[in-house]
Amino acid sequence: MNTQGLMTRLNMRTVVLSALIATGLYVGSGVTAPVQATTPEADEPIETTVQEEIDAAQAVGTVSDYSGDVSLAGGKQAGEGEDTPIDGNGKAARKSSIDIFPIQQNARFTDTFGASRGGGTRRHLGVDVMSKQMNETYAAVSGTIRKVKNEGVHEGKYASSFYLLLDGDDGRSYFYVHLNNDTPGRPKGCDGKGGMENALSPRLVEYYNQHKTLQGARVERGEHIGYVGSSGNASCGVDHIHLEIWPAHGWDAQKRALNPYPILKAAYDTHGAPYGNNGIGNNSPKPSEPSKPEAGNKPTAEKPAAEKPAAEKPSSNSPLEGAERISSSERIGTAARLSASSFKTATTAVVVPADTYQGALLGAPLAAAHNGPVLLSETGRLSEATQKELKRLGVRNVYTVGTMPGASSGLTKAGFKVTTVDHKDPAVLANKVAELVAQSNEGKSELSAIENRHVILVSGDKNAWPDALAGSVLAATDKAPVLFTDRDTISDQTLETIKDLNPSHISVIGGTARVSDKVFKKLQSQFMLVDRLSGPGRVETALAVSSYMVSKNPSITNRVFVATSSNYPDALAAGPALAAQGGVLVLANPSGSNSAVREWISSQNGVDNLYVIGGTSVMPNATVNAIAKSAR
Repeated sequence: MNTQGLMTRLNMRTVVLSALIATGLYVGSGVTAPVQATTPEADEPIETTVQEEIDAAQAVGTVSDYSGDVSLAGGKQAGEGEDTPIDGNGKAARKSSIDIFPIQQNARFTDTFGASRGGGTRRHLGVDVMSKQMNETYAAVSGTIRKVKNEGVHEGKYASSFYLLLDGDDGRSYFYVHLNNDTPGRPKGCDGKGGMENALSPRLVEYYNQHKTLQGARVERGEHIGYVGSSGNASCGVDHIHLEIWPAHGWDAQKRALNPYPILKAAYDTHGAPYGNNGIGNNSPKPSEPSKPEAGNKPTAEKPAAEKPAAEKPSSNSPLEGAERISSSERIGTAARLSASSFKTATTAVVVPADTYQGALLGAPLAAAHNGPVLLSETGRLSEATQKELKRLGVRNVYTVGTMPGASSGLTKAGFKVTTVDHKDPAVLANKVAELVAQSNEGKSELSAIENRHVILVSGDKNAWPDALAGSVLAATDKAPVLFTDRDTISDQTLETIKDLNPSHISVIGGTARVSDKVFKKLQSQFMLVDRLSGPGRVETALAVSSYMVSKNPSITNRVFVATSSNYPDALAAGPALAAQGGVLVLANPSGSNSAVREWISSQNGVDNLYVIGGTSVMPNATVNAIAKSAR
């Protein structure tokens, strides 16, 4: 195009923009913009990323999936003041208030609402929260799922994209786009074959398998709902969640999209990004919030732990009755508080990645064998809350279980003696940790000479975390090594490890959907005593494990700990803490009746102390109160 033609086009755009402003269709600073109804079923072609946006947000600039045409509204720049959202009728709408940041692992974001897309033909209707593939994304509010694209497409089958539309109880719609559709790690590039198992949370996958649809499924505020990816028309490997917020559940109607940036920024500023200062700038949590890490790396002294758990004081407007709460705003802080509730001192601790459950499960008996806690950390650096707890305990020796080079380096620099245990194959990692557990139990290197000869076997599948949580407490209490198996086959190496351990007793945790009868019978044919602890669901399996523990030590019901059955982060570090206190763990549905849990508790003698692990967003007071009545 020649210069004269270009100037003509620019002048025409100015005239159009002036007309839009005059009619009120253009809303200043891009907080809201009128949109046309969209047809979100077809994937759009991948477009070239914009380098300026990549520079601004360390990879922001991919096109938004399924965004509609927007009148020529410019995007508000990051850091500008918050404007009042305008709804589809031109009236001031209630500001959306959320306190759950949707991604809690190394997230970065900037204000790209209203930014140009499609060569200037449309505008960006959301905010891109950049993160890594398979990092978890969470429900900002409680609500009901209206739609999930490609639900029912399982791992190994191709799906172009996954998105989730949540109609919030606050009256707004929350649109999560670019959920992962690739094989984790992308060994063959962006293959689109990750399936719903690697796009959605394990609970939602389980819900779909039971109901054959996710439409109408309830999710709770703070619940894990999916995994970060680059599906749809996002550029391959530029992983993020594109989040849109629409008033009056108006995602597919003639409504004005709200700018999520000030809402997300407020949530971040108020509650922090749980994995540190990786969001906007370098925000530091407020000093008055002791559960969040303070800026800098210098540890601060804390008072010695009391004998009973550091309980959260009940809120006057939502009282907790008959139970005490151990929680923080995030999993790393919760692990530290569990440690503080259980250990006055410790010379050895186990530190594991906060973003997976395998390390915490395997590390539970190792930590218990050394009379110390399991603590969590970011993998890229040593988390401040963890370092403070290690210093308070007087820890000298630290085992790291799993891949966390930055944290290991931070531990070494902080003066701890670090033993790293790692392997890319979880089953092999389990075998290596089992050897250390055996050595710690006996104080000798010979595996066959261990004093405690109980072995725990669980599925190595990532969706088997409920069995892992239940098994971790048993493993820590008995100082029993934990080993992984596939559903239908157990590896020769794992069998050899079991033979070296020379167990007198093997407990398989979980039903045949996790560990098949074929594997179970193979174990029975080679070892003396093999039993299965399981129930029809995750809640019942946890109760089966607790019942087994009670049968060995009836007084252990003096302390019962309750954790959510919807996700694993809060109870990751529970094993050694509960073993030290002498307690059992039950899992409960945060929004269910929990009749099985209540019946189990009421059938026990001497449930004197009930604790809930995690905050009210994952385990509401009303749910806990109903369970607590069973203990009275």
